[in-house]
Amino acid sequence: MAYHHGCAGMQQLREQCENADIQPKAFYRAAKGSIFNHRSEPVEGEMSLRTKLFLILSAIIMGAVFSMSVILYVIACAELEQGAERRLKGDAILLADLVQRRFDAELRKFEQWAAVPMVIDTALHYNDPDCLSAFDRYFSMVIARDPYSSIYLINGEGDCVACDDPRRMYHPYARNVVSRKADARAGFEGAANIGRAELSPATGRPVVPLTAPVWHAGQVVAILRTSVDMGRLNQELLSSLHLVDDEKFYMFDPSLPSALPKGKQLHTPTDLVPYAPPPTALRAAFDETSDSVFRYRDGSGEQMVASSRMQHPPWVFLISQPMSVILAPVRSLRQTTAVIVVLMLGFLAVSIFRLTRPVIRGIEHCREFAAEIRRGKFDGRLQLRASDEVGQLAQDLNKMAGQLQLNRQALQEAEARERRARETEDLLLRTELEMLRYQIN
Repeated sequence: MAYHHGCAGMQQLREQCENADIQPKAFYRAAKGSIFNHRSEPVEGEMSLRTKLFLILSAIIMGAVFSMSVILYVIACAELEQGAERRLKGDAILLADLVQRRFDAELRKFEQWAAVPMVIDTALHYNDPDCLSAFDRYFSMVIARDPYSSIYLINGEGDCVACDDPRRMYHPYARNVVSRKADARAGFEGAANIGRAELSPATGRPVVPLTAPVWHAGQVVAILRTSVDMGRLNQELLSSLHLVDDEKFYMFDPSLPSALPKGKQLHTPTDLVPYAPPPTALRAAFDETSDSVFRYRDGSGEQMVASSRMQHPPWVFLISQPMSVILAPVRSLRQTTAVIVVLMLGFLAVSIFRLTRPVIRGIEHCREFAAEIRRGKFDGRLQLRASDEVGQLAQDLNKMAGQLQLNRQALQEAEARERRARETEDLLLRTELEMLRYQIN
C-alpha cells in the first residue's frame, strides 16, 4: 500500500538525516517533500475515464452489431436468392406447361373444326361461292378472337382454295412451299400435328403452324392449316398473368432468326405491333449458360432469370426479376442497423454517465483529499460509504493521513526535545564559561 511505502521512505530519510546530522525540522520538510512532491500530474489533452469507457464500449457494441448485421445480411441474402430462384423457376415451368396445354388444346380444336360439315363441304366444293363465303365469315371471327395469323384450306394439289384472307388464295407460295413442308405432308397422311416455328413470310412474325386433315369417305381430301402468332399469344399470356415486383416474361424459339433476310417481301403485311424478341444481353446470357436459373446485367442492374422449355414446339420461356427488388427486404436492414446503433450509443452514453457518476465523484473527492494532505492538512478524513475500489482507496488515504499526522506529531515532539536539549547544553556551556571566568579572575 502507498502508506507503507511512505513510512518506509520516511524511515530511510530519518536514518539519512541522523547520519548527516540534519535537524528534525529539516527532516520533516524533506519527508513531506518526499511523499507528496513525487505525484503524477494530469497529462494535457488526456481523455477522462468516462470518455475512455464510452469509446471502448462503443467500439465493442458497434463491432458486435456490425458483425451480427453482416452475418444476418449474408444469411438473409442467401435465403432471399434461393426463394427467388425457386419461385421464378416454378413460374417458368408452370408457364411452359400452360402454353404446352394451350397448344395441345388448339390442335384438338383444329381437329374438331376439320370435321365440321362446313369445312368438309368447302374442301369438296371450293369453287362454290357460298361455301367460300361461309368459310370466310366463320374463320374471320375466329381470327379476331384467337391468336392465329390466318386459317386456310389446302387441297390435294397443294393450292390454297379457301382462306379468311382472300389475298392468300391460290398464292404460289402455298403450292411451292407450304404443301411440301413436313407438317403439311403429315397432314395429308392423316396425322394432325404441330409444326416447327418459323418467321412467317406473309407477316414477318414468328408463328407455329397447326395442321389437321379433312376426312371424307375415309380419305384425306384437304388439310386445314393455321399458324399461331407467337407475338399475339405472348401478349395474351401477359394480359392474363399477374406479374409483380418488376417481373418480366419472354417467350421465343432459340432456333429462329430475329428477322427475315434483307430484301424479303412480305406476302400479307399486318398492322399488328411488331414482335419484340428478348433483349440482346438476356439472349446472350441465355446462350452462354446451361443452367435453368442464371443472372445477367443490363442497364437497370443485375437480373435473375429462370428458364423453361416446351416439348413441342421447343419454345423457351424466361421470367426475370431485378436483384434489387429481390434483395430489397434485406437491404433495408442497413437502415435498421444504423438506427439501432444510434439508439444503443445513446443508451450507452446515458448508462455510462449514470454508472460512472458516483465513481468519478468519489475519485474527485479522493483527489481533493490528497491535495489537502499535500498541503500538510492531515486532520481531515474522507466520508465515503462505498464498498468498491473507490471506497477502499478512501480508507487507505484516511489511514495514510492518520499515520502522517502521527508522524508529524512525533517529529514535532522530537524537535521540541532537541530544542530543549540544545537549550540545556547552551545553559551548561554558559555556566561552565562563567565558572571558568570566575576562577580566572
